[in-house]
Amino acid sequence: MLINTSVIVIVLAIIIGLLLWTIDSPSPLPVQSVSQLTSGLFGGSLSTVGYNITDSSGTYFFKFGLDYSAKIPNTGSSRMAIYCGLVSEHISSGFTKGVALSLQSSTLLIDGQSYPNVQVSSQRISGLQAFYFEIQNLALPSGNHTLKIEAFLATADVNYIGNTLGTYLTVSLNGTIDVTPSS
Repeated sequence: MLINTSVIVIVLAIIIGLLLWTIDSPSPLPVQSVSQLTSGLFGGSLSTVGYNITDSSGTYFFKFGLDYSAKIPNTGSSRMAIYCGLVSEHISSGFTKGVALSLQSSTLLIDGQSYPNVQVSSQRISGLQAFYFEIQNLALPSGNHTLKIEAFLATADVNYIGNTLGTYLTVSLNGTIDVTPSS
């Protein structure tokens, strides 16, 4: 009995597609206690907030922290970071092995105005998801300024095969920066 070659090609294409989808999936965030978070990078955060999130695969509690230098010169560059830690999870789907976060878009506001030309990058570090916001040519007058970073995120349900985006949320973190004249 001969198997149709086109059936074999279709089955192989499906298997390869599922394999690539799984390899391309983000790593799930590990659950960390609040004391673990505060003893690491997260401990330097000047502003923190927590969010309970529920999607089709489970319920999660995330802590977010904004870390930055509160005193910066009015020229040069500045880098701010949002650290995201998973504090608890209750997975309700047998297909899901964990959850990650995916940054969809972001806005950095200084004194209520969107600041242009902010370079955004993402990295996993010490069990946290870190989003970095870098301003190359800071041009602000001396004095105190309000800072707000809004990050539009999606949960990424990391399944045993592939991943799916779950719930979307906007995380807002606020602070104050003191801009000093450069020497």
